[in-house]
Amino acid sequence: MIIQKTKRRKVAADKNITKRRNVDMPYKYQCDSCNRDITNVVRIQCAECDIDLCVTCFSSGVELKKHKNNHPYKIIEVCDFSIYDEDWGADEELIFIDLCEQYGLGNWEQISENLGSKTKKECQDHYMDIYVNSPRWPYPRDVPDFPKEESRRSNKPFEEMPPLPKKQNKTKRPLQSLPANHEVAGYMPGRKEFETEYENEAEQTVKDMVFDEFTDTPQEYDLKIAVLDIYNSRLDKRIEKKNFIFDRNFLDFKRIQAIERKRPKDEKDLLSKIRVFAKLQSPEEFDRFFEGLKNEIKLKRRIKELQHYRQNGLSTLSEVAAFESHKSQKSKGHQHHQSDIFGHEKRASTSRHSRTASEDTYLLSSPRISTPRISGRKASAPLDLKDADGVNLLSEAEYSLCCNLRLLPKPYLVIKEKILSEYARLGSLKKRQARELIKIDVNKTGKIYDFFLSAGLIKGPNNMVSSDNNQ
Repeated sequence: MIIQKTKRRKVAADKNITKRRNVDMPYKYQCDSCNRDITNVVRIQCAECDIDLCVTCFSSGVELKKHKNNHPYKIIEVCDFSIYDEDWGADEELIFIDLCEQYGLGNWEQISENLGSKTKKECQDHYMDIYVNSPRWPYPRDVPDFPKEESRRSNKPFEEMPPLPKKQNKTKRPLQSLPANHEVAGYMPGRKEFETEYENEAEQTVKDMVFDEFTDTPQEYDLKIAVLDIYNSRLDKRIEKKNFIFDRNFLDFKRIQAIERKRPKDEKDLLSKIRVFAKLQSPEEFDRFFEGLKNEIKLKRRIKELQHYRQNGLSTLSEVAAFESHKSQKSKGHQHHQSDIFGHEKRASTSRHSRTASEDTYLLSSPRISTPRISGRKASAPLDLKDADGVNLLSEAEYSLCCNLRLLPKPYLVIKEKILSEYARLGSLKKRQARELIKIDVNKTGKIYDFFLSAGLIKGPNNMVSSDNNQ
């Protein structure tokens, strides 16, 4: 008995035949001479022409087209016995291999439809169990011994056969094109493959490889197995690269570009630095990693802001809000306040020459010193500092001084810290030294200096309580 892998012509079967499973195969064979159905009987196949004949026509020497009765021939018996699996006949095995070669491994749905007697899952499980998970890989499993039956097709009663699974209605694919996939260079969405794959030349080393158990030496056999192992490792890397793309949905590049455009610059810089770690993590882990780093940057930025507020004497959120409000007001047009508070040295010199008074006056009255006001240029109206930042850090006398000098509490505290630090370093401080130290309006510096003298915070030369107005 000869089992041959032959070409088959598929003939449309009667719809009523499909009611029974494993009874009639979807592939039918007819005699090319008398058109008799020879599917379930022995037939004669020409070895040179694609001709199938029944035994009667063959014995009568029929000649058709290019077929001559002296051509070599093959006797094809009914292969209704099992080879590897008791539920799979030899004819099903041969058709299954032909369909795998025709439609490609993995296309189990189309293979199942053309095989007709097995479901999609049965085809996949059979291939994985017999061929892939074989202890003799790359050869299939050993052929077990099955009890001989007269016929697998006719002996089983109809009631004992498992029912044919209901065919699921396939949802029709939309006819519109998907530019998000097709615009990716060389990607074929139907096959989930690229025209140029990773390690694209890997198949060149195995495309012409043949295993011949009669001519291959053990060394050649081991060498071919090693080459196949290398090829499989390349395929594993290729699958890993493709899964990396599919899992992160990189094919939808338009959506990714839209997200990237909305990111701020610091997030883009951070993402470009940590992308190298994406292949070591799952998409969810990488997203959590990225979000954690973003939160870390935000916390560091917030800590830096709070440290800046503390350095400026702010200790509550209400003070911070008032500080930021005043800061925004200044940026919108209150430049004259800024020029009044932080006048440049040039304006200070001009003011000094235009002033007619020859003597600095005190703005505050001290319980120890009388400070009569000397007429000069018209004084500006006091500034209302009730809601100013840092006003709670001032004493009543300092508050009055800042209102009259139109000086905000924060700049005043900075000036106070500088003057007291310089006084502590030198042991005494002249008004001229204070004016050189504080680069604002010299008149305001002099009044602040006199206030510190009157309050006893500093002492002038020779332990004088007040400064010499002629300095």
